[in-house]
Amino acid sequence: MADGKTRAEKKQHTRSLIIAAAREKVATTGYHALAVRETARAAGVVPTGFYRHFESIEDLAIVVAEGTAATLARTVAEMIAEDPILETWPDVIVAAGRSDPHEWPALMRGLLDFDHPAYPVVAGAVSDAHRRIAITLSRMPELEGRSADDVDALADIVVYDLIRTALAAARGDSDADMECRHRLSAILW
Repeated sequence: MADGKTRAEKKQHTRSLIIAAAREKVATTGYHALAVRETARAAGVVPTGFYRHFESIEDLAIVVAEGTAATLARTVAEMIAEDPILETWPDVIVAAGRSDPHEWPALMRGLLDFDHPAYPVVAGAVSDAHRRIAITLSRMPELEGRSADDVDALADIVVYDLIRTALAAARGDSDADMECRHRLSAILW
């Protein structure tokens, strides 16, 4: 090949461009706004080229949702591996928001577009994040004696704050980590 890339590498590159264009669109306007022509144009391919990579716009939406789900799962895995919570979790969340600035708005849009085929993927990821954070919180000595319902409610709030902080960091909010520390401190102590 003239540019040194194999056909498979070119195909993967084009697929990545389509996914990136879709993720950006979802991040700004939601899953329902995805359209083949607009996504293909933003990716620099013709609309018929889109169908070489995806059967439908819904299939692409699910791939975007899986990407946001993976980002959330990685962030939670990194969070729960760190201790102490107040000192490390805000840094992990802010770093995730800054490193993947289109993933977090796309995750939030996925939660709002509840009648879209991508919703179950995003909702499942948030549910898993909640479960993993609840398990971690239940092991904290500071929360000893709290009921399972209390810990469950705290996990809900922490997941909400995780997404809120990552969104703020993705937008470039320089105070996102400090605000997260204050909220976590109020939530957990």
